[in-house]
Parts: sequence; structure tokens; C-alpha cells
Amino acid sequence: MTAEGRGSILIVEDDTGMRLFLGEALRKEGYALREAETGAAALEAIPAERPDLVLLDVRLPDADGLDLLRRIRAAAPETLIVVMTAYGSRQMAHRAVEEGAYDYFEKPVDLADLRVVVRRAIERSRLAREVRDLREQAASNPIPGMIGRSAGMLKMASLVRLVAAHDIPVLIEGESGTGKELVARKVHELSPRNGRPFVAVNCAAIPETLLEAELFGYERGAFTGAVRTHEGRFEQAEGGTLFLDEIGDMSAAMQAKLLRTLQEKTVERIGSKASKKIDFRLVAATNQDLAASVRTGRFREDLYYRINAIVLRLPPLRDRGDDLRLLADRYVEVYGAKYGKEGLRLANDAYGVLRSHSWPGNVRELENVLQRAVLFAEGREVAPEHVAHALSSSGGQERGPERGPERGPERGKDRPDEEKSLLENVGEIAGSAEKEMIVEALTKSRWRRQAAADILGITRRTLLTKMKKYGLS
Repeated sequence: MTAEGRGSILIVEDDTGMRLFLGEALRKEGYALREAETGAAALEAIPAERPDLVLLDVRLPDADGLDLLRRIRAAAPETLIVVMTAYGSRQMAHRAVEEGAYDYFEKPVDLADLRVVVRRAIERSRLAREVRDLREQAASNPIPGMIGRSAGMLKMASLVRLVAAHDIPVLIEGESGTGKELVARKVHELSPRNGRPFVAVNCAAIPETLLEAELFGYERGAFTGAVRTHEGRFEQAEGGTLFLDEIGDMSAAMQAKLLRTLQEKTVERIGSKASKKIDFRLVAATNQDLAASVRTGRFREDLYYRINAIVLRLPPLRDRGDDLRLLADRYVEVYGAKYGKEGLRLANDAYGVLRSHSWPGNVRELENVLQRAVLFAEGREVAPEHVAHALSSSGGQERGPERGPERGPERGKDRPDEEKSLLENVGEIAGSAEKEMIVEALTKSRWRRQAAADILGITRRTLLTKMKKYGLS
């Protein structure tokens, strides 16, 4: 493998001896190296070189280290930065990590630590670049079956392509009827697991007394009526994707059992003493504000952080602009063909009736209304009176969302990504994924911090700083 193929590193260090020391050590590892003696030279090299990693001395003659770190991150958000500080400057190093540095070293640098951290940082930087490229491709390449050209749906399509490629838990948030199961299926279909089962369970539709048996299965004779062994949904999803819809309705006892299953990747049927190892990807969905449920104690905080490594927020139909016309035309076409009325179209003034409705039931309500309107239609068009009749025959609305568009100040803060750029979204995703990796490493190591740091390939002091950053204790 060529040096460029292994990864590129920019060393920003004014001490000639230290530059030589770092350069010799990293060239032996096969990395392509560039050097800068000053902050100005570093800022000039960043746009031209686009390195995977910057090794940054925070004490430079012409620049403040933290200010330079911010400027490098602004110029190249996908480039990771590892800072180097003089012995005893831990406070400066901690501030650098809080400002977004991937890791830090105190001089003199330990070569073993350096090699491990650099390798992990290069891998992370490459992943961020892949994320950016996927998002750019997806913005001009909508997903088949996901109808919509609004900014919210184009963003959703790009995020679906992104998260599908990485085998981590996904939480889909959105009001009732916005199409959460459709998005979950697309995540599965675009993932490496697409040749294996997609198993969907609506946690709100199954009585609590039956949900455990449905998910985990049971042995013959485990309880009255268990006349044969039943394979649960976890086992049915082996190698594939398990979709838990309305996970916020799950009882406290079921939440505890689900958490244990996610941590251990094993299931135990009711009536059995044997555990079975399973391999599945979890995609969950909710129309509730789970963050608020965590604050009120209705939903377990540890389970919440386990299932929301990536959050996809589906916009309500009222916020999707001209997508309403695209969806309406599609449903008229589909149900026209189904009911022997091929060539049926939606009249322009009928579209005006649709626009005047608030659609509390979202896309599901729109589909149901247009199915009825097609049945009522005569001739070649769905007219305004057909749509009005269809709306009135459903009482004017379908079952509304559990939560409306306004959520108060806390909920409003949960949705800043509506205004973010693509690169800012990449940073948000990387932060969520990093927190998930740290929690998983701590769990595996039974919260032994040095062991967790070894799993993550970072130093113990960096782990402690990141734990503080993410509120883990």
C-alpha cells in the first residue's frame, strides 16, 4: 500500500527535533507526511492537502493553539486533530478535547500510544469522508419508494443511505402516519443485511402480557396454552433487522429485558434456562418525545442511549410543501389502477381542497382519504367534491399524532438539525456514534476505565475527558 493510500498526516510543530522524531516514526508506519512550522503555514496547507489527520502543537510562535484548532476544524471539518502539549499542561489538553480534538499527548510522546491513536484517528477521518461523499451522492439520487423533493425528505434520503451502511442502532422519530416503517425498511434494504429477514413488531398493538412471549418466544409447556415451542421475533430476525415500532409504549419490565438483550446479544425463551446468541440490527421508532420520557422516568436512560446511536426525524406532511401534490398524484394513480379506473387524475381545484386540510394523520391519512376519493370519482378526474366527501366520511381527520408540532422549549432544542448544513449533520452523527462506542466499551469492561480505553484505542486520560464531555460517570 502506498503512503497516500495508508493515510496523510500534517505535523504542525515549530521544534525541528520533534518534527524529525514524529516524521521518522510515522513514515515507518507508511503514512504520507507534510510539515508546517507555524500556524500560518498550517492554515495554508489545509485546503491544498486535505490531510486525514493533523498533529498539532498548541504552543506555536505565531498562533494560539485553541484558536488554530477551531480554524482548522472550520476549514476541514472531516479532518481529525490530535494535539500535543508540554508536560504538565493537561488543562490546555482537556480544553482542546472539549473544543473538538480527537485526542492529545503530553511531551515526550510515547511511540506506542502514538501509533495506536494515529491509526484509529485515520480510520475515523476516512469514515467521515465517506459519510460526506454518500450524502452528496444521495442528495441527487432519491431512494426508490420514498416520494418527496422537499428539503426535509432529501435530507432524510441522504441520512437513510448513510446509516444503512453502518451496522449501528437507529431510532426513527416522527408523528403518527409519517412513514416510520417505510424508512425502517429502506434502512434494511440498503444495508448489508438486506438478504436476511426484516421483522416488524408494533409494541403498542400487542398487549403487555403477550409482548414478552412474542419477542422472546417460549418453550412448550412454559405456561398454560403453550402447546408447542414458539420462536420469538428476535430469533426470526437472525442476521437481519428487527424493527420495534412505538418502542416508547414498552413497559419498564420489558425495557429492562430489552436492554439486557441488546447488551448481551442473547435471548432466552420463556420456560428455558438456555441462552441463544443472536445477530440482528435494531431499528426502533416512536411518535413520542423519548428524551422527555427519560426526564420523567417513563423510559430508561440507559436504554435510550443504547437505541439512539443515530436519530432520523421524519417531518410531518404539513411541513413538506409540494410533496403533498407528488404523494396525492401517486395515490390517485395507484388506487385508480386497483379499482379499474386507469388514467384517473387529480383535478387542480381538488388539490386546493387537499392543501386546505391540516393532515394531523400525515401521509397515512392522505392515502386513506384519496383511496376513498378514487372510489367516489366518476369520469376521468378526482374532483373537489370527491375529496371533500372522502374527508367528511372519515370525520375530517384520521387519528392524530400523540404529540403536535409544538413541543415547548425542550423539544424545540431537540430539532436544530432542520437548519444545519450537511457537514454539521456529519459531525452530529459522529458525536452520537462516538458516545455509543464509549458506552459500549465501558459496558464490556464493566466500567474499568483503562480496559475501556484499550478497547477504544485511546489513552485513559482522553477517555476520562470524553466521558466528562458526554456526561458519563
